[in-house]
Amino acid sequence: PIPYFWEGTTDGQGDFIFRTLPAGTFVVSATNKEGHGLALVTVIEQGSFAETELVLEKNVARQGTVQDAAGLPVEGARIVSLYAPDWTGDARPYRFVSVESDKTGAFFHPFLSADPWEVLVIASGYAPARATLPAEGTPVIRLKTGETMRGRVLRAEKKRPLNNIRVVITAQDEAAE
Repeated sequence: PIPYFWEGTTDGQGDFIFRTLPAGTFVVSATNKEGHGLALVTVIEQGSFAETELVLEKNVARQGTVQDAAGLPVEGARIVSLYAPDWTGDARPYRFVSVESDKTGAFFHPFLSADPWEVLVIASGYAPARATLPAEGTPVIRLKTGETMRGRVLRAEKKRPLNNIRVVITAQDEAAE
């Protein structure tokens, strides 16, 4: 799916408005040098009105490095926040906010609270990995090469191969999240 993106600024009263949203659920974020705020807002039907208030929390940047099993940097790995086990706030707006690693394997995530966060790290050619970003420190997350699944789609009659058939794999356990 193609993500939709809207951007604007607040007025002198701190208010913002977006008038052309389709129905759906949106992660609304506000940031400046000192802090950030996130909210999950649902617009129920097109033309309806939804309202939110964002309170900027102090930025607690998380950073780390993604490497392969040999210790080489992994560029373009996606680091997706899942949850903070000890955080008492509403983690839903923060779930699935992601950042990517650069060519040195380094990543910087500005939108997490001060608690340790569980993240999912995904990179092409590697098995997904769950990791913890500690409250302090710079973790190194090592990815292993992924396993391979190969198969074939055949017609029921005469077992002839079919091309251009959509194949979907759904994980049945947490390790393959």
